[in-house]
Amino acid sequence: SIDYEPSYCLNTKEDGTRTSAFQLRLMDNWIGFGTKKRRVNFWLGNRRVEYGHNPRIDAESNFMNRNSLQVRDLGFWWDLGWFFKAPLVKNPEKRLDITLQLSSGGWLFNGNPSQGTIMFLGSDKEIKDTYMSPTFGNMRYNNTFLSIAHIGSPTYSKSELSGFVIIGNIRDQYNLDSTVFLNRIGIENIYKFGEKIKIGNQFSTGTNHYQDGRNMLTAHLNNSFDWYFAKKFVLSICQYSAIFHDYNNKTNIIDYSIVGGLGYIINQNLKLRINMFYDKEQHWNSRTHNGAYLQLIAGFGKRP
Repeated sequence: SIDYEPSYCLNTKEDGTRTSAFQLRLMDNWIGFGTKKRRVNFWLGNRRVEYGHNPRIDAESNFMNRNSLQVRDLGFWWDLGWFFKAPLVKNPEKRLDITLQLSSGGWLFNGNPSQGTIMFLGSDKEIKDTYMSPTFGNMRYNNTFLSIAHIGSPTYSKSELSGFVIIGNIRDQYNLDSTVFLNRIGIENIYKFGEKIKIGNQFSTGTNHYQDGRNMLTAHLNNSFDWYFAKKFVLSICQYSAIFHDYNNKTNIIDYSIVGGLGYIINQNLKLRINMFYDKEQHWNSRTHNGAYLQLIAGFGKRP
């Protein structure tokens, strides 16, 4: 993607304010191989983090590329690495799939506003070093990694029940010069009522260990609801809540977000959607954000 960011975080003015830039960002670029009959697939490249099946249950994931609910916990949405998915148990009555991931743990994560940036073009005349001059982003590798194992029902099942384990040493989204060692264990269920309603629930818990000596217990809850009704409308709601307990100094950090969207399907290639969100996060200086997006979704090309 090529987009404009009014407060790009890699450069600041003398008064401390952030500068603007056009960005060339790497998102969902990969090469994949697989077999349809055996359902064995692997990918190599930059893909969405397979945190459980989050890309399937996050109702907001197709319009909030920076403030995604997935960013709230691990700190980034896409990751660069190797991804594998295959049947684990082939018994027709008890089928299970396994998904494995081994990735860089945020190599191209330069901060939330500039996620995936590989090059930027400064648009602020006061910063002469980058003004209208192509400059590479912060691509320094900090010896990070992220490994995920997910086992559960096939995604075509009416009721998907699954569990996942995550271990990694990733870039700290609140201090990009540091890393945080984390682990998560979680469960998830996605239930579908035909083609009309989909309900997703996910819970995970684990620990964070920071380079500055802080240690935290964490718990995360993600719920979603999608409803297709009246042949032309889609209602989507998703919420995320989390608590981070610092067991050294006995303090808590609580984050909460809710997003919703109402879409109108004009035809199979065109959809109009209004999206709204509310964030209250103690991680980001106890900030509260809310707003709305108007989104036009258009598809081009020959369908297979």
